[in-house]
Amino acid sequence: MKFSQLQVLLTFSTVFFINTVSAGFFNPRSQGLQITKACTRSLTAVAKFCTTADTAKCVCKNIDYAGSYIYCILDHADNETAKKQSIAIVDKLCPAYGFDEAKFNAIYENATSYLVNTSTIAKFNKTKIISYPVYYSVPIYDTYYEVMQNFFNSYHLSFYYGGALTAFFPVIFLFGGILHWFSVFFPQKTSSIRGMLQKSKIVRLTQKHVTIPSLFNGSHAAPAPVTGGHYPTRLHSIFMGMWSFAWLILQCTDYRDHVPGNPYLPTKTEYLTRLIADRTGIIATFLIPLVFVLSGRNSLFIIWTGWKQSTFYAYHKLVARACVLGSLVHCIMYVVFTILDGSYTTYKVEAFWKWGIVAVIVSWVIFFQALPKLRTQHYEIFYAFHFILALFFLIGTWIHLKERSFNVYVYIVVGFWGLDRLLRCVRMLYFGVKTAKVTAVHDEVLRISIPRRKNWPVYPGAYGYVYFMRPNLFWQSHPFSIVGSEDGQHLNFYVKAKTGATGAMLEYAKSQKGNTAEVKVMFEGPYGSQHTLDHYDDLLFFSSGNGIPGVYPYLMNVLKTPQNQARTIKLYWIIQRMETVDWFKDELLALQNYSNVETIVYVTRDSPASSVDLPFKETAEKGESTVDEVTNSVDVSEQSSTETLTNVEFRYERPDVEELCRSELTNVGASDVAVVSCGHGAICDTLRRTVADISGIKTSGRLDYIEEFQAW
Repeated sequence: MKFSQLQVLLTFSTVFFINTVSAGFFNPRSQGLQITKACTRSLTAVAKFCTTADTAKCVCKNIDYAGSYIYCILDHADNETAKKQSIAIVDKLCPAYGFDEAKFNAIYENATSYLVNTSTIAKFNKTKIISYPVYYSVPIYDTYYEVMQNFFNSYHLSFYYGGALTAFFPVIFLFGGILHWFSVFFPQKTSSIRGMLQKSKIVRLTQKHVTIPSLFNGSHAAPAPVTGGHYPTRLHSIFMGMWSFAWLILQCTDYRDHVPGNPYLPTKTEYLTRLIADRTGIIATFLIPLVFVLSGRNSLFIIWTGWKQSTFYAYHKLVARACVLGSLVHCIMYVVFTILDGSYTTYKVEAFWKWGIVAVIVSWVIFFQALPKLRTQHYEIFYAFHFILALFFLIGTWIHLKERSFNVYVYIVVGFWGLDRLLRCVRMLYFGVKTAKVTAVHDEVLRISIPRRKNWPVYPGAYGYVYFMRPNLFWQSHPFSIVGSEDGQHLNFYVKAKTGATGAMLEYAKSQKGNTAEVKVMFEGPYGSQHTLDHYDDLLFFSSGNGIPGVYPYLMNVLKTPQNQARTIKLYWIIQRMETVDWFKDELLALQNYSNVETIVYVTRDSPASSVDLPFKETAEKGESTVDEVTNSVDVSEQSSTETLTNVEFRYERPDVEELCRSELTNVGASDVAVVSCGHGAICDTLRRTVADISGIKTSGRLDYIEEFQAW
């Protein structure tokens, strides 16, 4: 079995272990537990057998109480399961006394000959210790049994609901992975099936309205105007909406009625606040492992589904916010409950109470710290504090839960978190420390060339994290897309420099001879999955600015196969200045060898005929963590690009991306078509919206949209 397969198996096994592990803490459906507690209450209400100090172990030491107690138990344990459960509870309470079934029966037989009804004793004083067995109070037993049954039922459902919410997304991922790997192993069969399904109006409408578009048919790759975040696609939004609705409903439903005469929770307000506190706390505890699993770079669900890292971050944020909100409600409800029952002053000095409050406060600090507008301003600072705060949250949660035996959930989190960090280190150590050449090839573009280990995987769609081993930068890691060099000896990256580490490296490279610096680096990767394009008749590639390297490796990978050189391929690249072409000239020249590739470059600012700027900002929002696009290394030529790139059509205008896409998809007719994009978010969103709309009317042939852009 391959290691990746083992990872996936362990992940799914652990998730379902989380869903059933509660049975190890508490068995709230145990009839024996309800019977024993009701018997205890119904006996202590009518008589006293031991001193206050010995009450807990009275059944172990006092034969009269044991006889009364066991008589009550066997009077209600009307099946073997309830009887065995009750015996096990007593035996666990008195391990040195050997309460097995034979002893139970012997005590029962002996007690039945001496049982006394205290109501028949004149001037009976129930506060004085007695030395004979008595009958229990039937009314008190019935009331308390119903109290326990209702309380345990609500408490018990919290475990089931927490397990269901934890399993919801893994089940979605399971089916997503099955579809993904079926397409990987049976690409032709997948293409044939999808071609047949395309004829169905229901399938076409599903593509148009569900599977392809973004949530509001607007922002997905581009940050939302108000929040600065990235909305998920509509399909994933539906999954998230279903989960959120289930989470809300399960917090508020299936609380049994309050029983009048409840000795522990006498008022309905106390009863409900206690149950709500338990429900929200238990469900939040169940969600904690899922929060951490979904956040890992080495999330095993990514391997299984082939989905993007950004998709899992969206799920991570949703579950984390639900966990934080549930924890706050849990905290408030328990404070209210302890005030109502008078135990607040007792609990507030306990360590578990204090650290529970710490965990809740820290979780809300994380919540506000992770808001998009704050996160994207200084991402690396955010990331460092996010890690530290998460650590404090786990410490607080562990101390809070350990007295309740729930801290196994924290152990699961530490295991997953530790595994993720270990795998990161393994990837980095396997790659080793290398000397990279960092060259400033443009005012805003860096070329990073790193010697490559033999057989180190490189494929379209792959990316990884580069650590610059410099005193002020070593603690940061930045995700860049990967392209192997022509000689196979190097990994090359073309990176859009921003204000952080990449900006610092750009200035450092400019200060060196030949605008090139040699820097020690470590590399963590590869991550990402490859989309197979071999079974499409026509391929349309759209890019803008530094997005060209994100689609170029796919294009060249397709052209490596001789039979694919007969396919119709178009490449559109939207840039602002002609000088941008210079650092990508060699790649464009390489396309001259393929007559089936048509390359069109739109230049939006250098045309004398038009001074209108491209309406899409060429740089990502300041500090936004995105996967930077890359390309093979190039030697910038001093010749005019238009003179040497005879295979490239230059258009000095701003393109109407939507109209351009519609025109191309209309021309391909019934062919199987893939639209691949990587560029500015607004352009990607326009393409997604257009492809979704056309997919609803395309009655034959496949139409897929593949977006290589990632942002979180």
